[in-house]
Amino acid sequence: MEPDPLAPGGWRIAFDSDEAAEALEFYLRVLAEPWTDSAGRLRRGYAFQDSSELERRWTDGDIAMRFEYLGEQLFAQINPDLTGMAPVPSGPRGGRAGELNCRMLGLFAGIRSKAVRDAAWEFIRFFDGAKARAIRMATFVEAGYARFVHPRLMERYGYAAELRLASRECAEAHRMAVDTGRPEPYGPGALSVYDLLTRPIEAGEAVLLAGRLSEDPAARLVALRGLLAETARRAEREMLGLRAPGELRRRRTAAAVALSPMAAGFAPAGRRVARTLRRAVSPSSGRRGRGALWLLAPAAVGIAVRQYLPLLRGSLMALQDYRIMGGLRWVGLDRFGDLIFDGDWWRAVATSLKYSGAVVALTFLPPLALAILLHEVPHGRSLFRTLWYLPAALGGLVMTLLW
Repeated sequence: MEPDPLAPGGWRIAFDSDEAAEALEFYLRVLAEPWTDSAGRLRRGYAFQDSSELERRWTDGDIAMRFEYLGEQLFAQINPDLTGMAPVPSGPRGGRAGELNCRMLGLFAGIRSKAVRDAAWEFIRFFDGAKARAIRMATFVEAGYARFVHPRLMERYGYAAELRLASRECAEAHRMAVDTGRPEPYGPGALSVYDLLTRPIEAGEAVLLAGRLSEDPAARLVALRGLLAETARRAEREMLGLRAPGELRRRRTAAAVALSPMAAGFAPAGRRVARTLRRAVSPSSGRRGRGALWLLAPAAVGIAVRQYLPLLRGSLMALQDYRIMGGLRWVGLDRFGDLIFDGDWWRAVATSLKYSGAVVALTFLPPLALAILLHEVPHGRSLFRTLWYLPAALGGLVMTLLW
């Protein structure tokens, strides 16, 4: 992010820079750049992307390099005799940056028992204390991972004799990981950043695979920066709540117009229910009508608690920026307005309609046609019935003959 020159004191999202476009172009080349192997076959990209096959291909030696966090989970997955360690490679401009991502432990704010709270805090203190570190160090060394451990830690915990096993390259990788590492962003909306930044990557890969990305380097960077700029403006709307002048009013108007028919549809149903209940408790209904209401009351209360109260609560939450731990604020129809102008929403609606049409076409129409063939056709009815029942009968017949 950077200060917004058009709004003093405000901020704008700035991942649509020239440097970001250059990084995206390099990334897309790694993913999908066309090249020809020694056998003359056309290949795409240099990175293996099928996560379902990753472990097998890595074990078989088909993959030369992979990115992982340096931690005890990693050491449980690698063969120390076959695996080396190196820092993150330098980028096109010579820069280098890895990601610092530490394990976090915390206490639940709702703990009522002092004994539970104290025990949890003691475990957290132990987990990152000197004794636990010594246990982890002993486990690593005994399992054969001494050359992956930082030499300074081995010396600190009494493994000076094993220092000869330590790799100079691994020590350098440890040093670079700390010196060039950047903490992983975490906070409100951090997960939305990952989702949003995936969009220009996927769009750029699709354009490259379709052959629509220009071969001219300058034109290519302009196109990729356009994808980033589109995503940046969307991030400003979704994460910062920034809107162009008049846009928020237009979205609220569209939301009100869209919700009005729904409200108009619910209103007659509500009036009809109220009218029915009034008739049931009216003096003319007599004791029999009021008795029926008492008999229905337990079921009605259960339905109200399980279905109608959550429905009302959810409808109320739709008008709020809801936070589980408190601090919610009212946003009115803004959420609905954003939904109406969200292309992903309409694509999801279109997909749902296609799926519903396919379900009807494949699960309702064929049985209906088959029922007509079996019962309604004037000629060949016996043939159709035989063909229909033959698979069910053949299984038993084959088993009988085999026996």
